[in-house]
Amino acid sequence: MNYFAFYFLTALFFTGIAAFFATFLAGAFLAGAFLAGAGFLAAGLAAAFFAAGISYPPFHSAVAEDKKLMSFLFA
Repeated sequence: MNYFAFYFLTALFFTGIAAFFATFLAGAFLAGAFLAGAGFLAAGLAAAFFAAGISYPPFHSAVAEDKKLMSFLFA
């Protein structure tokens, strides 16, 4: 009996499993690297804001200003 086709399909199966896990691990590594980079960027921006004497990002001041204007309208 010729088992050549069986061996070929078995090798193909395990090659597919290896390729799947390699892709999965590469994706997990890249996602981790992306999240770490985003964290360092956010920390750097926060440090720059605090060093410049800004306690909140600029959009927070705009939101606070809008709330103040709305309170004057309904006062």
